[in-house]
Amino acid sequence: MKPSSLTEEELLKSIRGHLNRSGFRYIRFDLPFFDYRISVYGCCKKTKKAVAVVLCIDDWQFAKGKAELFQACADVVYVACPHRLAASLDRSDFQASGLGLLSIRSSTWCEILVEARSGDPHSKLKNEYFNLLTGVEIPNEDVPVECAPNSWEHVAEEFEKEAKKVERSRRRIVRKSKGEKV
Repeated sequence: MKPSSLTEEELLKSIRGHLNRSGFRYIRFDLPFFDYRISVYGCCKKTKKAVAVVLCIDDWQFAKGKAELFQACADVVYVACPHRLAASLDRSDFQASGLGLLSIRSSTWCEILVEARSGDPHSKLKNEYFNLLTGVEIPNEDVPVECAPNSWEHVAEEFEKEAKKVERSRRRIVRKSKGEKV
């Protein structure tokens, strides 16, 4: 397949425009998440929703695996690809895992091919990222409002608690990419 003529900067510009039009005003690029980086992470104060987007230039299976990990820290997660690649992918793979698929034709044109399903609205990691980006606390069900954490130290503690779960998912992704049975 011929590689996209769009630059990474143009792809990211298209994603940012799409998220802004969808109400996500707080946007960060290249946000760290364990050993990975989230290409684009956006938050909407009004709906208290967070979205993670993984930019995929060519290796869609790796991008999809990363996106599955990022479901721990966002309400919805998308894989964004140049249009030619996105149109060639089996959408049922994305639907089955709850991931969305974005198709990008230009720096100003982005289309949802598969709508992402919402994840756990009470994810502690998602709430921490949302709070740090917007300054708005979303208390977890098991934490009283007055005790809701809001520091990077607490985020590190939550990461430690979630690390085993994420590591198992990462190992599964690696096995899948090597063609091993999962």
